[in-house]
Amino acid sequence: MNRLDLSENDLLILQNCLNNGTEPPVELAKKLFPSLYATFDFKTLKDSKIPAIEYAGKRPEAAILNEASAFGGGSPLQLERYFEGGKISKGMSQLKLFKESQEQPDSNWCNLIVQGDNLQFLKTCYLNQDPIIKDKVKGKVKLIYIDPPFATRSDFATKEGEDSYSDKIERAEFIESIRERLIYLRDILAEDGSIYVHLDQKMSHYVKIIMDEIFGKENFKNEIVWQKLTSAKPQSKTYPNIHDVIFFYSKGFNNSFIPQFVPKSE
Repeated sequence: MNRLDLSENDLLILQNCLNNGTEPPVELAKKLFPSLYATFDFKTLKDSKIPAIEYAGKRPEAAILNEASAFGGGSPLQLERYFEGGKISKGMSQLKLFKESQEQPDSNWCNLIVQGDNLQFLKTCYLNQDPIIKDKVKGKVKLIYIDPPFATRSDFATKEGEDSYSDKIERAEFIESIRERLIYLRDILAEDGSIYVHLDQKMSHYVKIIMDEIFGKENFKNEIVWQKLTSAKPQSKTYPNIHDVIFFYSKGFNNSFIPQFVPKSE
């Protein structure tokens, strides 16, 4: 506690106020209760950083990016299949475009499906050294949509009963795993690119602040509410969970955005 700087006269005035049950003069009150009379510094508030989340295990951004190049970083890509391209003509099935080619692929491929650990692939993209994707992914991606686990503390399986993925990490470990991937995703986005992150009510408020840190609060475009159910079983003590949220951020100010329209009904 800071020591009060009171003069002899201040002490006499304070003693009289206590004896008479009156309030001290404003100038004396400012000395007694400085926090109540402090001038609010709007400039400092304006120049201060945005709120951040601090938690055990949160690493500096530089440490995360440097990890990509440690011990070789990333994972080498191996081409498994190459499909012929083309255009769909009238009456033609899209499946005919996905005919496996017998020729060697060239460097003009348009789409790439990667099977493997997403974090290792993001590190490979960040390093930009693998010959399959060199100078074709990093800083070139126009649109990213991710639907990460929701920290449900559950394991998921396919309809056939095969293991699909585990969603058992939560709290700080969950936030840091999402943050790590978002940092790499930001670096593979084009300057006019955008990212959409799909979450539910449990962790979205934490991830929103993390995304403000990584992409900048000024690049937050909107929160999209997706109604996943039109009705739900009534709950006895709360409202049913019928929607998810999708956070929409851009990498910079001049992001590409093409409005979608539907015909008006007559």
